[in-house]
This record gives sequence, C-alpha cells and structure tokens, in this order.
Amino acid sequence: MVTFTLLNRNENMQLFQMIRRHWKTWAFVLYVVLGVFSISQHEIWRDEWQAWLIARDSASLGDLFRNLQYEGHPYLWHILLWLLNKISHNGVMMQMLHVLIACCAAALVLWKSPFGNGQKAGLIFGYFFIFEYLVPARSYGLSMLLTFLFAHWYSQGPKYYFHCVAALFLLAHTQFYGWVIAASLGVWMFWPWRKVLPFRTFLSGQLIGLAGLALALWQMIPPEDTGHLTGNRLGINPGEMVRSVATLWKGFVPMPSPNYGVWNTNIADLWPFASYFQAFLAGVTGFFVSLLLWRKKPALYFFWSVAAVFMAFSYIKFYGFTRHHGMFYIAFIGALWMVMAPHNTAPSSVPAQFSNQAGRIRNFFLALISGLQIIGGAIMLYQDWRLPFSPAKETCAFLRSKNMEDWDIYVEKDYIGAPLAGYLNRQVYYIRIKKEGSFLVWNKARQAGIPVEKAAAIAVSDAKKMKKKILLALSQPLDHPELLNVKAIARFDSAIEKGERYYLYEASF
Repeated sequence: MVTFTLLNRNENMQLFQMIRRHWKTWAFVLYVVLGVFSISQHEIWRDEWQAWLIARDSASLGDLFRNLQYEGHPYLWHILLWLLNKISHNGVMMQMLHVLIACCAAALVLWKSPFGNGQKAGLIFGYFFIFEYLVPARSYGLSMLLTFLFAHWYSQGPKYYFHCVAALFLLAHTQFYGWVIAASLGVWMFWPWRKVLPFRTFLSGQLIGLAGLALALWQMIPPEDTGHLTGNRLGINPGEMVRSVATLWKGFVPMPSPNYGVWNTNIADLWPFASYFQAFLAGVTGFFVSLLLWRKKPALYFFWSVAAVFMAFSYIKFYGFTRHHGMFYIAFIGALWMVMAPHNTAPSSVPAQFSNQAGRIRNFFLALISGLQIIGGAIMLYQDWRLPFSPAKETCAFLRSKNMEDWDIYVEKDYIGAPLAGYLNRQVYYIRIKKEGSFLVWNKARQAGIPVEKAAAIAVSDAKKMKKKILLALSQPLDHPELLNVKAIARFDSAIEKGERYYLYEASF
C-alpha cells in the first residue's frame, strides 16, 4: 500500500511537471477549441455581414473599392474577405479567418510577450480575447494582432525597424482606432531610434509610415452625400465630456450587466450617477496605467496620445461601443509590452530602487483587470452559447423550412435586410431606396424613413402588379395586418442584438 501510494505521488508529480512545462500549448489548444466552438454557436449579425456582403458582391478590386467609399473604414479587412469569397460565399469562412487572427494574437502573447505566466493566461482568457475580438468577425481583431506584432518586433531593437514600419502600415489600414494607434506609435516609439539608425534608413521608414497613414486616411473619408455619422459636437457639454472620459474604464473593465441582452452594457451603468462614477474609475485606472508606463516615457506618451484622441472622438463624433472602447486596453497592453521588453532602447527615468515596487503594482493591476475581464468574457460567452446573438439565422432557417427562401423579399429597414441577404446568399429588395441589394449603402438616400404600414402597402401593390406572393420583412409588427391585406407569418424578436428583429408577412395578389 505504501509503495502504491508513493508511485501514485510520483506519477502525479510527473504529470504536474509535464503540464507545467507544456502549459502554454495546453492553454493555446483550449483557446482554439473555445474559439471554434464559440463561432459554431454564434449567429452572424449585420455589421459582420456588411463587410462580407460588400466583398461577396464586388466582382473586382475596383468594384470593392467603389463599394467601400461610404464605409468609413480602410480596406485591409475587406480585401481579405474579398479574397476569401473567391473560395466560397459561405460566411463561415469569415468567421474562421477571424478565429485564426485571434489565435495568432494569443500565440504571440503566450510565446513572445514579456509577461508572467499568470498574466499571459489572464490576457488570452479575458473579455476581448475570448469574446469581443474572437467571436464577432470584425477588423478589431486584426488591429489587436498588428499592435502586438509591432510590440514584439519593437522589443527586439532597431534591427527590426522595417518590420515595425510594415506592422504600422497594415495597422493603419484596419479601422479608425487602429489608425490612431499606428500614428501614435510612429510618433513616439520611433523617436528614440533616430539616434541609433542611419539617417536615410530612419527617414525612409518614416516616409513609408506616413504614406500608409495618408493612404488609410484617404480611404476613410466618405463622399459628400454620406448619411452616416454626419454630426459633430463642438460645443461644451459637461455631461457628455464625463461620458467620454468614462470610456477608458469601459475599455479596461468590460463587465457586462448580468441581464438578458448583456452585450455593449457595463455593470457600472446600473449604479447611481453612473457616468460620473465611471469617470472616477477611469481616473483611477489612468493613474495605475501611468505608474506602470512611467519607466519608459515614449510608451507613456504613446498611450495617453491614443487615449486623448479616443476620448475626443467619442465626444465630438461617435461615442462607440465596447468593441471600440477595447482599443484603450489593446494600446495599453502594447505599451506595457514594450516597457517590459529587455531590449527596449527607450530611456528609463525611474531609479532602480522603485523597480520591485513597480513590479508589485503591475502584478496587482493586471491580476485585477484580468480577473474582471475573465468574468466578463465568461458571461458573454455563456450568453452567446445560450441565446441567439441575432435572429436572422433562425429566420432564414424558417424560410427554408417553408420553401419561401426564393420568394421576392421586401425589407422595410436596410439593416435587417443585410443578414437575410447573407444567410440566404442572395439579394433582397430595399423599399426605402426602391432597388435590390445586399449590403447597406451609407448615403443620404437611406435616411428617408418609411412607416411599416406604407411598406406593407407598397408590398401589396407590387404583389398585385407582378401577380406573385411577396415576403415582407419588417422591423416592428403591424397593429392590424388584416386591414392592409397582408397575413402575419412569423416573428423572430428574441436575441442578444436588440437592433435585429424580424416580423414576417405575406403580401398576396
């Protein structure tokens, strides 16, 4: 019995040592499995479909660039999707690409970052890694990967200068927040290298970076008749200023409210004087961030330059959602990565006796933030597994079960039409703009509202003209459909994304 117990203890110790040696591999495998399983449970929603449909319905790169003119985004993500559409029109391809990008970012953190083992695990299983930049397929995951790739190469010293330039060039072409991070990195992090690189080498890299920033900025400027985000807040509004400052807290602690439809909520939203309290928490967060980055001033200046632009943009142009606020956190992780890198050439201004104290503060702060993010990520994953993210997939499955997928589909609001066009792999008729299409065109023509009763009357009139049945998809139910000569078929209005609801009616001749 004693021998058996000793053998068991030895075997357990060997197993523990094996897991400890290979924990990164096991953590990465778990991350991949979670990613693949999560996208299998996730219903693609309209913003994801928008990018995919633009790529799907663009016959050439020229068509793609023309179709992107109202998007307000650079073209990198859409070019990747356009290439994928040459293989298949199935939106799952987009989801798999996005998981691959997130897995590359997780691998960088696990094997190349200077963080401790617990900090690495906390990062890759936190909210943004495990849900927001893993499951919904948008360009933000690409921004995360390129930011970390820059941090890794920068940590290797000036010999990787042009690698860093390439990362910045691509980062600027992901989305606006990535552009801001790229511009700030180019200004602050390259400045110390001007003394160690040959002048021509340094100048050529700067010119390439500036060209990338200018090209991406040009791609983001919409035509004059754009109908999306046209207003600016230029006056003084203290309440909105406080809300904009609070976005820093939301970017670091995306703890969703534990209710149905938790996405893009924050638990602090439920508290009294929520915006003011969150702004206070943002100040506390900013204090710790400054302590952790103080040792390398370029990294500190980089982060606060990014934060200042993000807050100003939130106030003036667009408040944003959790996915946008998360770029605060990504910029911070990139900055801390470069601060902790042993080969960083940026000057240190902190005496050696403070290093241990700074290390303890860093460990406490990262443990606290990572712990909260892990809880937040688990809540969102559970909700996305348990509930439909968008009812569009269920709606299209219903249409196929009733052999109605080939009917003419009239859509009252364009933003509920795009998911139908994606899942059914076809075009639908947009009543507001009086033409068929798939993706949204963010021009002024789409701004004209149309009552659901009028949309129903148009569908009935066209059904009589064409002598065929028409499927009418509305964003809200009709009070008395029988008075409009349409028949209610089904409704799908239960999902995490509250903006997508489907009320289906048959318009007959």
